Amino acid sequence: MEPYQRITLVYAVFSFASVLTDPVFSLYLNQQGYSAVWVGIILSSFSLVSIVVTPIIGNISDSWGRKPLVVAGIFITVFSYAVYSVFHSPLIIFATRGLEAIGYYLVVLVAVSKLEDIAMQQKKNVMQRLGMGLSIGKIGYVLGPLVGGVLAAHYGIISPFVATAIVMLGLGAWYVCTKTHPYPKLPLDAQAFNPIPKINEFLRIRPFKGLAIMAFVFNFSLAAMFVFLPLYIVKDLHLGIEAVGIAFFVQQIPMLLQFIGGKATDQFGNKKMMFLGLVLVSLGLVGVGLSKTFEGVLVALFINGAGQSLFGISALSLLSSMGQKLKREATFLGGQVSISRIGSFVGYLVTGIIVAGSDISTLFVLCGVFILLGVIVAEEFLISHPQYLPHPLRVIYTLFHPPR
Repeated sequence: MEPYQRITLVYAVFSFASVLTDPVFSLYLNQQGYSAVWVGIILSSFSLVSIVVTPIIGNISDSWGRKPLVVAGIFITVFSYAVYSVFHSPLIIFATRGLEAIGYYLVVLVAVSKLEDIAMQQKKNVMQRLGMGLSIGKIGYVLGPLVGGVLAAHYGIISPFVATAIVMLGLGAWYVCTKTHPYPKLPLDAQAFNPIPKINEFLRIRPFKGLAIMAFVFNFSLAAMFVFLPLYIVKDLHLGIEAVGIAFFVQQIPMLLQFIGGKATDQFGNKKMMFLGLVLVSLGLVGVGLSKTFEGVLVALFINGAGQSLFGISALSLLSSMGQKLKREATFLGGQVSISRIGSFVGYLVTGIIVAGSDISTLFVLCGVFILLGVIVAEEFLISHPQYLPHPLRVIYTLFHPPR
């Protein structure tokens, strides 16, 4: 199997297993009697640990190679989900979520960096090729919540946690047995384990300051979705867990089309597509908050997912273009993820307080408005002179009728 196919398969299977529990995690904690505020606090440890470890992982990956870190990440994740399946103490779950964050980013951050390595070997249509690899990998993100919801509905709310551990164990055993090319290990000094210089290095680049702002507000809203979308569907719309899986499934469908977002990014530029992506994310969030029917929620989630897909590939394009020049792809990606997770951490803490004082639909509307404010502020750093978004019809036409 070629390296591109192998790492894409690892990314897809890992993604599938890691999101099996997305429809049920907050419901599981809510069933234990925890309020919205406490659910957010318990789940926030994932983001808290990510802030520290992602720049370190990126630096080590650039120095030591990809496979050892991916293998370690898979087996750390196996252990984490085994713990979730057995222990129910909030302190244990809080600590294990932090451990899971290390395993998750050892796999995802390194796998995306490996896909970047391979895509950058081509001189043309780089982001289209990278988007194709990510689209294939995202099949797992699309199917995982749907399968997880079905498992929970028919076999109990703990079954997705058990299934994740089993799938991860099989993936790890297979990947250990695969042959890969040796990666020259470069020496690491003590600074390699200090995340602060990596974040500072990231923020010294002016466009990355704008990206950091956009990533912060974007991930703030993701925390709100992860915790409160399941609760909104089950408690406010009075539907079952399977409906939660369907909702996450619809939201993730546009992730399969990241190659189209990559093509648009190659054609119109990453900064314009980042702006357009976040506008769609914002509209989707407001739509979820204003919808009173499940059908309306699904339409809004699809729009939100399309924005997430476009923002993700265009932001990665900006990171890749700078990282390739300076040979710091994984380091910059790690710095960006670390800053993004600050947004998630704040989101987990603040959104619970907002819901305690109002309701979930109001939270989604406020998150949409917050994203638009972030886009306005980020524009100062990303665009040095006035630019305008291309007309949507022109974007669609160009995707299917590229200039000769």
